[in-house]
Amino acid sequence: MNPPTETTTVLPEEHFIEALSRALVARKLEVHTQAGARVRAKNAATAGNGPAGKALNPGLSQTVECSTAEPDGRLWWWWLWPGPTRDAPPEREPLCPADEIDLAADRIARVLAERGNDS
Repeated sequence: MNPPTETTTVLPEEHFIEALSRALVARKLEVHTQAGARVRAKNAATAGNGPAGKALNPGLSQTVECSTAEPDGRLWWWWLWPGPTRDAPPEREPLCPADEIDLAADRIARVLAERGNDS
């Protein structure tokens, strides 16, 4: 009799989270994965100078979430925006289908890009 083997269930979102994380790092962004199939990207180049500047202005960041879209059940990337109050859940806005990794990474990088002072 063979001993029981452990099986690890890999959620479909995990594949997309890993792929998006790699794509964002390739675009020179810092990446932190979070619970709930969330990825937080940060452009540290936009942070303030010195310790005080970095504390007051830690840089541009954006969180996205991989979850299903109704009614078809496909996985999508969603922008997460702060809710109307501190205690409110974040509001979601569709970004793109989860399998369009380069499109998602390009859009996130564009939102987090450092802008010149010529505007």
